[in-house]
Amino acid sequence: LPGVVAEVFVTEGQRVQAGAPLMRLRTDQMAATEAQARAGVAQAKAALNLADISVRRMRELSQSGAVSRQELDAAEARFAAAQAQRELAEATLASAQIQLRDATVTAPFAGTITQRSVEPGEGVSPAVGSFVLAQLDAVYVELAVPERLRSGLRVGQTVAVTVDAEPGSQFAGKIEKIQPAATVSSRSFTVKVRVPNAQRVLRPGAFARGTITVAVRSGVLQIPEQAVLVTAGNPVLFVVQNGRAVRREVALGERQGGHVEITSGLTAGDVVIVDGQLGLTDNQLVAPRAP
Repeated sequence: LPGVVAEVFVTEGQRVQAGAPLMRLRTDQMAATEAQARAGVAQAKAALNLADISVRRMRELSQSGAVSRQELDAAEARFAAAQAQRELAEATLASAQIQLRDATVTAPFAGTITQRSVEPGEGVSPAVGSFVLAQLDAVYVELAVPERLRSGLRVGQTVAVTVDAEPGSQFAGKIEKIQPAATVSSRSFTVKVRVPNAQRVLRPGAFARGTITVAVRSGVLQIPEQAVLVTAGNPVLFVVQNGRAVRREVALGERQGGHVEITSGLTAGDVVIVDGQLGLTDNQLVAPRAP
């Protein structure tokens, strides 16, 4: 409903209940239109009453032959027109009353005013938003998950969520929806996570990260990714044996948090060179030191 703002009842950050007034538009013109429509209804009812009396009299006179059929038809037509005019007047009044009622904008649901873009005296229209009302008791986080991990995702899985705006805090959520198709540009699937937000510290638009445990494996051998060298053949690394750098070809598995899984070519307890290995040759003497 377009109009001029008379009052604004809320501020940003304020929590409101469903039906609470947010703002009121000026109603002087609307009230005048409503009064005019109400007078139109009264006038239409009076005209209908007069047409009803006239047609009843014409029907009585027609039975005795005192008036012609043509005169009776004209009276019936005037009565029908008066009925239509009353219905039109009542519809006009209803429309004016709806506008008057809608001059007070209310909250459609309980939530928090996260944005207010209007002040008293400003013009508003339905095409431009005046408020952003958010339901913050629970928020939704959208995560991009690489396609290679898609098979491990399930609705209902627990997700650990962190946001830059709340450093050091972690929030637990659950997967509610998994996009059926991957995003072509990133080859990832969008996962929608519902996160309870009883304290309302999470805000719409914040950047979030999520950790989803898709599988748990024990006995996994991992090393820092920087220890692995990429060659024309298989990935290689250097281990220390008897004071010498020994070159090993390895097979890689999953990567996570700067570490990579070694599925073959390395055993637990091997001392792996993670820095300075670029210039090494196989069986070269080295003096390893702890990082």
